[in-house]
Amino acid sequence: MCETLGTKVSVGRIDIRFFNRLIVDDLLVYDQQQKKMLRAGRISASIDLLPLFEGEVSISSAQV
Repeated sequence: MCETLGTKVSVGRIDIRFFNRLIVDDLLVYDQQQKKMLRAGRISASIDLLPLFEGEVSISSAQV
């Protein structure tokens, strides 16, 4: 159960590459009625590093 979303989230694997590339494999997110809302074999995102030092997340590119 994801406290922030108030629903179930399942992640197969998380991989961090080249200091700013985040890869999530086998993602499954349910809505608040417990129905499948999102299913992805792989999600990849490039994260800008400088905003992280200010407590912000900035994604420069993403692939689903």
